[in-house]
Amino acid sequence: MIARSTGKNKMDNLLIIDGDEGYGKTNMSVGLGYYFSYVTGRPFSVKNIFFSAEKLVDFAKRTEDQIIIYDESALSAMGMDWWKKEQQDLIKLLMVARKKRHFFIFNIPKFFKLNEYLIVDRSIGMIHVYARNELEIGRWVYFPKKKKELLFYNYKRKRTRGYKKFYTMRGTFPYVLPKLIDEKAYDKMKDDAILSIGEVKAKKNHPDKIKLNEFKLKVGKLRCPILTREELAVKMETTNKTLCKWQKITPNGSIGHPSDFNPDPVTDIVSNRESVVINPPTLAEKDNNNIPTNLAPIMNNYYKNMMKDVII
Repeated sequence: MIARSTGKNKMDNLLIIDGDEGYGKTNMSVGLGYYFSYVTGRPFSVKNIFFSAEKLVDFAKRTEDQIIIYDESALSAMGMDWWKKEQQDLIKLLMVARKKRHFFIFNIPKFFKLNEYLIVDRSIGMIHVYARNELEIGRWVYFPKKKKELLFYNYKRKRTRGYKKFYTMRGTFPYVLPKLIDEKAYDKMKDDAILSIGEVKAKKNHPDKIKLNEFKLKVGKLRCPILTREELAVKMETTNKTLCKWQKITPNGSIGHPSDFNPDPVTDIVSNRESVVINPPTLAEKDNNNIPTNLAPIMNNYYKNMMKDVII
């Protein structure tokens, strides 16, 4: 891995570390990151450890030749929907980040949770950490690229974790984390990440959705009956010309002649709260350029266009 990163053709690297919670994935990754930093001269500190793919991607895009640790194990209790989103972000990054020449270490509780692209195609090796007799932590086995692939596909076929069958090296490692990084800063980062579980983050409204909500508010404030297009324009805070354009909006969003499509009748609530069906303008109204008294299709067509690409 070091040769790949320091040779003539510098390349990026992805190393996977998997194992149960508390068995030393973070300790192992910090030790490897420190050694890689020592040999290559690249900077390494607690600031190179990330608990969210979003922050990791932002850091990786802005920098080059970095050591980057993704500690997913801190949030292993999150649901599959969250994990799928995390993997999508990581995959997108790895597909375009080769020229950045980063050294990535991903700490994952279970290797089979990873997308095939990450575990088979992209990573160059995997370390599994474990505790002998479930008591003696600090032990590991290593899987080079080919063995890692066999391990993954064996699990897909048999649903068993054949660590003993496919590893090529094994050994032990000491607890070195507090000697190599600021452990208090790391613990605080990890606590903040864990406490963020379940928090609902405010999403930025799409500009089209904002416009749609403004339109819905105006519609909701309308008072019927409305007898002319000019009256509707005033109440909608727009112009008669704009309403004419809205009447020509087709379902795919383009501007066409109203006769190009036939909008469905819509139900309107009048001032006495009775539901009535309003039909589209007649051909005679269109051909004679008369002001149609039926204004619902204008609003209906515009509403359809606004909703086309917006999730409500």
